[in-house]
Amino acid sequence: MSSCLAELEEMANEISCSRSDCMDSTGLSVTTTRENMLMQSNPRFVARGMVLGLALVMAQSAQALSLTRGTPTTLTGTLGNVEVNYVSDNPTLTGYLGPSGIVTGVNIPETRVQYDLLNMAGNGSILNYTVDYSPGTNVLGAMEATGYYDSAGVEHSWNGAAYTTLFDKGYGTYNYNQALFGSLWTIDYQPDHVTWSTSGNNFPADAASGETNFGFNPTFSLDFAQGTLLGLQAANVTGLLVTGGPSSSTGMVLSAVPIPGAAWLFGSGLIGLICLARRKAA
Repeated sequence: MSSCLAELEEMANEISCSRSDCMDSTGLSVTTTRENMLMQSNPRFVARGMVLGLALVMAQSAQALSLTRGTPTTLTGTLGNVEVNYVSDNPTLTGYLGPSGIVTGVNIPETRVQYDLLNMAGNGSILNYTVDYSPGTNVLGAMEATGYYDSAGVEHSWNGAAYTTLFDKGYGTYNYNQALFGSLWTIDYQPDHVTWSTSGNNFPADAASGETNFGFNPTFSLDFAQGTLLGLQAANVTGLLVTGGPSSSTGMVLSAVPIPGAAWLFGSGLIGLICLARRKAA
């Protein structure tokens, strides 16, 4: 790949040096882009550039997948290695998926944790992905990814709408996305965990969901009540080997821990003392 880049650079230099109008009367470079110089030059350079560009794209596709954002954690077990990258933010939920379809026009503040998954195992598909959290945590809903990239960088669809499934019926299994939009995943919401499930070889080895070096798919995410304190909790990946035997992987990823009431009281008291000290200083 480096040789292709070097040749493209050499072509651009060759073109710029072959044109007399690349310098003005003061000796400063004029504002002619390389793209314009390529198009205005001999067609053979354009053809060479197209061939080299195609070679670069093919070389990129041949690379192994890697997750590119968040904090990586590798889950290990009999299933093999599964890399999880997690990242959190505090957006406002403006639409969600309910039993009758997509609902928009809402404004629900939330704390969201997104999970990108890379199945590094060579021995089978991931069937279930579980995130555990402290019992009683207020979970508003969850989103499943709508596709993945295989090891060659080719995108495959899991179908479904890229909206959070709202947990409007309490604990239990939610299949709104599957029933309405053909998603291959279901979501199970329980007091201390959420599990995304699929069956068959829908998440093959060496495949990745979420943001990778090939692009972005809406990823797996949990939506908590805004202000939920984030911490490290257990997470699990379970599945079946190609030969049909049960297997599992466990590890630690980012999840949620409710903030104790005493912490809120301590925090508000501390803020009051700081404000009082500032007034005295003024």
